[in-house]
Amino acid sequence: MGLSLDQIQNDITRKTPASFEPSIDYVVTKIPRFAFEKFPGAKAELTTQMKSVGEAMAMGRTFQESFQKALRSLETGLDGWSLPKSWKPMTKQVLEYNLRVPNPERVLVLKQAMLDGYSDADLHRLTAIDPWFLAQMRDLHDTEEWLRKQAPAGLASIKASDWLQVKKRGFSDPQIAAAFGLAAPAGAGALEVRRARTALGVVPAFRRVDTCAAEFAADTPYMYSCYDGNCEAAPTTNKKGTGGGDIFLLFFEGGPEEKEEKRENVSLSRIFNRTALCAHSSLFLFLFPPVQKQRPSSAHPRRRPQPHRAGHRVRLLLLPRILLAEGEGLRDDHDELQPGDGVDGLRHVVEAVL
Repeated sequence: MGLSLDQIQNDITRKTPASFEPSIDYVVTKIPRFAFEKFPGAKAELTTQMKSVGEAMAMGRTFQESFQKALRSLETGLDGWSLPKSWKPMTKQVLEYNLRVPNPERVLVLKQAMLDGYSDADLHRLTAIDPWFLAQMRDLHDTEEWLRKQAPAGLASIKASDWLQVKKRGFSDPQIAAAFGLAAPAGAGALEVRRARTALGVVPAFRRVDTCAAEFAADTPYMYSCYDGNCEAAPTTNKKGTGGGDIFLLFFEGGPEEKEEKRENVSLSRIFNRTALCAHSSLFLFLFPPVQKQRPSSAHPRRRPQPHRAGHRVRLLLLPRILLAEGEGLRDDHDELQPGDGVDGLRHVVEAVL
């Protein structure tokens, strides 16, 4: 209280003030999460009143990439900006009404409108959405239609350069598999897509969020995945859990369980508390880790173990619990994490059971 931005230290760099202007080379997209099915008396229309129950945020090098990643992060069953299998086509009258009136499904209604042949000028007239965003979404629609046309030739017909262009637009492997008609059970279609592109060397890179315009080194940088080929990750070579090495804590949590999503009386505070407990658990383990072969001092028999100091870092990875029951493995924003990837090699894995 009472401090100006130039008097507050940046928690990320720990060297610059909070007034330092960052270098923005990424795009952040935030999409609200609505759950009108849990409120039968509420009308599913958006006004100036806040009606969302949460939001999802995604980062990418382009709007298209972050937009599709954010849609997947909503945990509503979307693999990207594609109509789900449960989508029921609307009549022209209902479609244009849902385009005019803001509602939670309008982003998917836009997709059906493009499939039905509406031009960008028609959509701008009905929705008043800025033409720039409509052009970006039109490019995503055209890319998906191009993928469908390549389906008869199979995945082998896609060149590495084409794979990169598709992935740079934020298309996920399940989304591409659906476009090719690879609707195999248990995510086998998505795994087939993954094997096809990784064989050509099309894998994601990890970029740092530069909060200090490359003038200072950040002590606690955070990263996001993309497909521009310039990886800025600096993995440690230290052994895990040893003196001077990193301590990795892996927590599986995020969002309601599948059985809870089917209820109408899900407690939002209960969902939030489970995720918050993961973060607090990691902080507690960092401050007061278990210490082996440590005996109380005779002078201070009840002294608590000292917390970790310099030389130890704690990296917390929060992964959403999605599709585990269906045997499709773990999913991140690019569907890259598969069973055994980066997990079997960890010597100290802590799973939060909350």
